[in-house]
Amino acid sequence: MGEKITLSGVPETMLQTIYARAKESRTRGAIHDEKAEAIIGGLDYDFSLAEKDAAMHDGVIARTIVLDRLTADWLAKAPGAVVVNIACGLDTRCYRMNGYAHWYNLDLPETIEVRKKLLPEDGAISQIAMSAMDDWGGAVAEKDTPALVIIEGLTMYLCEADVKRIFDVIARRFGKVTVFVEIMNPAMAKHFKEKSIEGSRAKFTWGIKNGKALSGIPEHFSGKLLEVPVGTGVLTMPVYRTMPEADITCLDYSPDMMKQAEEKADRMGLKNVTFRQGDVGALPYEDGTFDIVLSLNGFHAFPDKEAAYREVFRVLGLGGTFCGCFYVQGEHKRTDWFIRHVY
Repeated sequence: MGEKITLSGVPETMLQTIYARAKESRTRGAIHDEKAEAIIGGLDYDFSLAEKDAAMHDGVIARTIVLDRLTADWLAKAPGAVVVNIACGLDTRCYRMNGYAHWYNLDLPETIEVRKKLLPEDGAISQIAMSAMDDWGGAVAEKDTPALVIIEGLTMYLCEADVKRIFDVIARRFGKVTVFVEIMNPAMAKHFKEKSIEGSRAKFTWGIKNGKALSGIPEHFSGKLLEVPVGTGVLTMPVYRTMPEADITCLDYSPDMMKQAEEKADRMGLKNVTFRQGDVGALPYEDGTFDIVLSLNGFHAFPDKEAAYREVFRVLGLGGTFCGCFYVQGEHKRTDWFIRHVY
């Protein structure tokens, strides 16, 4: 008989996600997570809903792949950094990464109690038993060290005030920090259902209509921003009207797309946006040129995604922000139509 685990609500979702990683690791192998496999093999828990929930499985694996790559690339540029993994659950990313000085796994006390049993950690990996909304900054010992905060699988269960509170804690604790945060569109939060997550009585409650609301683009931003690919500019040109002091560069491989985006910018009278044709796999910019790199629904079209990730993080300055969302063809008919006819 395995370890009996009793949880409910949002904390219970960590069992569904680690099951998805373990299943992927032992079957298709898009990720390799031996610790997840070992944990699931030793648990006494009914995973029948998670076994049938393909939407939850694919979402967990997609974000695991993306955040693993983002984190590994960031740590390669900032060796000796400190990482804070908010709402860690039974996440095992700290065992797949190299180069950090200290990794903090933070979650609710009841969750950390379970984690201590299944993943006892010490030394360079610490556990913080606090709510993400509490003032946990004092539990991070390092000073004046490059810092990365990861927020995965949490914000969609909160309200906007709670999300802002988390970012207030981060801002008070770190003078300069990079944040990787998973967010959900409000339409998805309202209508999208994951059977295994609903079974735990956790519900999606919050999302963001556009990247500006929580993308890391500050109000009155006046730094350098690269958007790649810009596409037709239908999503971003209206946002750039609110950023007259920013130095914005829009790059795309397609001349036709670029022309449509330029026409939109001209009609809006945007004087601070320049356009350049180019390849995301070989960006024509020096290292650390930009404060923000923005990519909306673009990575699905890049033939060499590894090169695209490398180039994006090469031209992004240390402590800069990478904002992105990804289109998956066939997942939603409305999104497919939008991509074909509008974007």
